[in-house]
Formats: sequence, C-alpha cells, structure tokens
Amino acid sequence: MPHPDENTESTPPRKALKFDSGPTTTLAIAEATARLAATTRYQDEKNIQEDDEIDVLAAESGEQFGVASVEHTEVLPAREVLDVVSLWWAEYEPETLGQLLEELNSYYDDEITATTEVKVIILNPDLEGEWRRSR
Repeated sequence: MPHPDENTESTPPRKALKFDSGPTTTLAIAEATARLAATTRYQDEKNIQEDDEIDVLAAESGEQFGVASVEHTEVLPAREVLDVVSLWWAEYEPETLGQLLEELNSYYDDEITATTEVKVIILNPDLEGEWRRSR
C-alpha cells in the first residue's frame, strides 16, 4: 500500500512529433525570428490538439531537440493549408501546393491530392542548445 503522501497518479507521456532536416530548419528559423512554425500531417495518430505541449524529435535519430506548444490545429483539404499558414504568419518550407503535395507524398504511402484532408499544426517552438544555433 502506498504511503498517504505519495502521489500514485502517473503523468501521461507527452505527445511527440518527429521532424526531418527540412522541417527542423523551419522550426529553428521560426524560433530565431520569434515566429510560429507549421507542420502538416496526413494521419494524426497522436491526436495533437491546441494547447498541447509536445516533444520535438529528430526523425532520423529520435533525439529530442526541444519542445513546442501547439497554438492551432485544423483539418482541411491540402489545397487550403498554405492559406492557414499565412493567416498565422507561420514559418513553413513548402511555398506552393505542388511543393506541399510532393513533400506529403514522400512521407505517406497513400496518394495525397489537393482534396485530401490533412491536419495543419501551428507550433511555438522552444529548441535546445546546438539545435537553436546550428540549424
């Protein structure tokens, strides 16, 4: 039996998102310029929501290189993602719908088209040490 002063409730693990080198650079630029950053996900199995605090991981190594607060999420057709990113003045690497679709199709097995529902996630990144300086 636990001690009466002992906290037996466990804190659920924080949600995490992995980022490849291009999006990692986007996060670093956003932080350096005091802007928000955006990412788009086709399948959000982690159910990222506004006000979540998430761990930011490097896709290749799994190394955590920061945290981010989620400022906004929205599910919409891929063709509308850049409009939402623009409204939030967020840093985002794809600049055209063609670039966005190319990037999404490089990650996912399903074909992503302009009408495919995706989730745009607007983040406020807080990167650590060398990731802040070297990217």
